[in-house]
Amino acid sequence: MTKKMKKTKKGKRDTMTTTITMTLEKKVEKEKVEKEKVEKEKVEEEKVEKEKVEEEMVEEEKVEEEKVEEEEK
Repeated sequence: MTKKMKKTKKGKRDTMTTTITMTLEKKVEKEKVEKEKVEKEKVEEEKVEKEKVEEEMVEEEKVEEEKVEEEEK
């Protein structure tokens, strides 16, 4: 990554400022990546929960159908 160096009054490059800004940018990028990972995990967990609920509903319907069939007999 190349960054423009901020110039001080004497015309020298201020490397500390650019180093700090680059470090902060890296830190922000890491936080974004971590947030995205957490969001993806939440979405996956929600999908799994939905699937579990759907499976339970299907099982309950099967049990109800069996009860109805037994009552008819």
